[in-house]
Amino acid sequence: MKLTRKVLALVLCLVMVMGLAVSAGAATVINETGHSYDVYQVFSGTQSAGSVNLGDVAWGSGVDGDALLAELQSVYDIYDSCTTAAGVASILASDSPSMDKDTDAKNFANIAAKHLTTKTTTIAATDTSVELPTGYYLLVDITELVPDEDGVIQDANNPALLQVTNAADVKIAKKYTVPSSEKKIITDAKAEADADEKSIGDTVTFQLKGTLPNNLADYDTYKLVFHDKLSDGLTFNGTDTVTVTVCGTPVTTGFEVKTTDTCGTDCDLEVIFENIKSIPSTVSSGEIYITYTATLNEDAVINGTGNPNEMQLEFSNDPNWQATPDDGDDTNDTPPTGFTPWDEVVVYTTEVQITKKDGTTKEILTGAAFELTGEGENIVIVTGEMYVAYAADEKYVDGNKYWLLNDDTYTATDPATEGIDISKYVNTDIVYKKINNASVDTQDGTNKKVEAFVGEDGILKFSGLGVGEYTITETVTPAGYNTIQPITLKITYEDGAFVYAWSGGANGAVASITVNNYKGSTLPETGGMGTTLFYVIGGLMVLGAAVLLVTKKRMTAE
Repeated sequence: MKLTRKVLALVLCLVMVMGLAVSAGAATVINETGHSYDVYQVFSGTQSAGSVNLGDVAWGSGVDGDALLAELQSVYDIYDSCTTAAGVASILASDSPSMDKDTDAKNFANIAAKHLTTKTTTIAATDTSVELPTGYYLLVDITELVPDEDGVIQDANNPALLQVTNAADVKIAKKYTVPSSEKKIITDAKAEADADEKSIGDTVTFQLKGTLPNNLADYDTYKLVFHDKLSDGLTFNGTDTVTVTVCGTPVTTGFEVKTTDTCGTDCDLEVIFENIKSIPSTVSSGEIYITYTATLNEDAVINGTGNPNEMQLEFSNDPNWQATPDDGDDTNDTPPTGFTPWDEVVVYTTEVQITKKDGTTKEILTGAAFELTGEGENIVIVTGEMYVAYAADEKYVDGNKYWLLNDDTYTATDPATEGIDISKYVNTDIVYKKINNASVDTQDGTNKKVEAFVGEDGILKFSGLGVGEYTITETVTPAGYNTIQPITLKITYEDGAFVYAWSGGANGAVASITVNNYKGSTLPETGGMGTTLFYVIGGLMVLGAAVLLVTKKRMTAE
């Protein structure tokens, strides 16, 4: 028959065999768990010195025997013929090949924990021995699990333990495991990584992993929640991208997915299993995998700390917990939970910088424009913005036309609009386009390009690039200078770092280069010598006039 309430994990059970004799019993407890326990007597009886055999078995002072027997019979057929505590004890002690003592003891402990009355004593975390009257006892972990400085409770309560007196040293040990978790990035090569590179606009696949405890059978229900947080540079691609695999089997039911709107301020995604045991494939120590995708967006951090993404697993951690009756009090209706530490992965993206200079004077040059094309770009962030005149058949970058105003600003308001004062426009016939941070066009569905002007500081940055091969072409050359040859750039990602190989030999960690432009040739001017002769002849005529004047004066004087 189906078990209606399973209380905890491993049951440390010492076999009871019916016997006779009268003696005081005692138990020496060695507590290796660091936890504290309340002790309840389930059976009373008699024992001879040093023997675990329990005679004259009766219900102990720690349980409601009638209620315990009634539930045992409603759940398990093996107790149908029992009418007394001794009958139940004989079932637990049976050596029948059809019986599984360990399983029967666990199931018995689970139900006994629901019908406890008066505790016999408490074993503190620091106790090494305790004196108990003769009998059979249930030990319930009452430790309050306290979060560490990071708010993590990576521990659980021990399941209820069955112990018998006169059993020499009784060791109370942790017989359970707690879940663990980890997060990975699934790379393009299908490998699992803690860090990876992407271009802005790329899709990133994340994998969340959680393990189940080895004592899952001791829980009636088991809650598991995957909490996930994305940085500002990552955008969740929606619940349709979430896949769930429980213990090797893909599942589509038995869980709930929540996003930022519903899961609170401290997460962007939650996958909630209110009771993962309801999923048929669930087994103790099994593994759960969650995958989903996100997009690296324009808010991504370039280089530096990258764009982190972290997860934490929340899990049931008290197998002894029972909900309060339906009495209107909701304070104990939610099972206590523990947490694994946050586990982080990072997505990196990079940028390259061009500094424009006069090749001779080494002074900064402005007015140059470059176009970047390549396989590794989606959305490229460029420095600044600029407005340039263009022909009517050119493609709008942001869907707008612009006009220059008298105050040197630009407006997208068409001067032909009714009521507009066209005197504010420098020239209503000249239309401009804006080159800004995210101007990407697709050509032939494969190659992409982005164009931008060098800023007033002579610097242009292409940000948000991932691994790939690129060509940087000068499309506007400062007046009087020769256009440079196209620059080729190959970006790779090796050992967690970007590596750059530029045409011309620069490579390694160099993410910036200086591009020199040289002035064109100074050509001779036609008519230049005629002008010079004009000035020379003119000068000679003035000199001749002066000589004639001096000569004339001398002749007059004589």
